[in-house]
Amino acid sequence: MRVFFEEIFSAQNPPPGSREGIPYWTFWLLLCIILLLLTFIFLRDKDLRKKVDSFFFGAKKKIIKLRLQARLKKQKQKKKEIFKELGQKAFQKSIELEENEYSNNELRKMEENKNNLNKEFKGIESNIDKLNSSLKEDIQKYETQIARQKLRKKPHYESLRESKNKEKQIETEIAQMQNDLEAAAKEISSLKTEAVLQEENNNPTKKVEKTEKKEIKKKINNLESIKEKTDQKITILVGQKLMLEKESQKYQEKIDRYDEKIKNAAEEKKKQTQEFQKEIKEWEKSKAKVYEKIRNLDKKEEPLFMKLGELADKSRIEHKELVIFYSRIDRTNKRINDIGRQIKELE
Repeated sequence: MRVFFEEIFSAQNPPPGSREGIPYWTFWLLLCIILLLLTFIFLRDKDLRKKVDSFFFGAKKKIIKLRLQARLKKQKQKKKEIFKELGQKAFQKSIELEENEYSNNELRKMEENKNNLNKEFKGIESNIDKLNSSLKEDIQKYETQIARQKLRKKPHYESLRESKNKEKQIETEIAQMQNDLEAAAKEISSLKTEAVLQEENNNPTKKVEKTEKKEIKKKINNLESIKEKTDQKITILVGQKLMLEKESQKYQEKIDRYDEKIKNAAEEKKKQTQEFQKEIKEWEKSKAKVYEKIRNLDKKEEPLFMKLGELADKSRIEHKELVIFYSRIDRTNKRINDIGRQIKELE
């Protein structure tokens, strides 16, 4: 409210350069005086007070009336439900009402159809349960096969991994020996070059040079011996590697066979599952159709049961299992009458 009045009076502020308006506090004082005057007038004017009271009372009456109408509608619906239950009970107890012979005959036909449909419905449910059970057994069977093949494959896989690790170790050793051979070959070549140079500068009188030649020859012989032994070791290692490769190949072939069996079992499991699910889906469609037929019969029976209940209430046939329904109907009628009377009083 304050913001509203501020916006109104702010539009009347004098422009710059003009004379200043009334003080801000004066506006609020005048507004309070106006409100006090309006309150005083309202308290003194009885007709105005009556109009305001009448307005609020009318609105209150409308709200109460709407609530009562909603309660009335609920009670009437409840009465219809009791009539339907009463009609169902009278039909179950084979209570014949002459005025409703046609309805009884129609209800008998519908109940017979419902019984047949319920039997069909239960048969479909039984078939679905059996298919689900068979599907579960098949899945378990294939999963067991897959688990068994994986278990059998495991030791071969471990052996293959161990064989591959040994192959890598031998490859590393061979590579190291080949490096040693290359280094020995280079050193032998270097020594032979040195020996040739000394031969060209041969001086028999120098004992030192003869000693050096002997040392070079000895080194060459040692290196040649080492090279030969290394070649032999490499040959042995290569042979071992070939044997390991053959073993690895055998392990791999066995693993491949197990993998093929696992793959086939998985594919068969998928195929069987799809077939079962397709058949189950068809049965589910049939089940839905039968259920819809039962629902339609229930809907058709409702007005017939209601009519039968109304006639039973009208005739008030003495039966111990119907008395409780009569009592409920009487209580509901009383509530309906009370609510109707309250609505009339508000009009």
